[in-house]
Amino acid sequence: MGGEPTINDEADGVRFVQPAELGQYDIHPSMRQQIGDYFAGTYPYLG
Repeated sequence: MGGEPTINDEADGVRFVQPAELGQYDIHPSMRQQIGDYFAGTYPYLG
């Protein structure tokens, strides 16, 4: 992973964190599902 975290109209704070730290953050359930899918190597069909 790489890049520069950027604040936008949907996020007032952004940063890279370790996967083990994700439980410490208030993450919307749908976003948490997407993150979990990524780590599991499963990608839902979006078409």
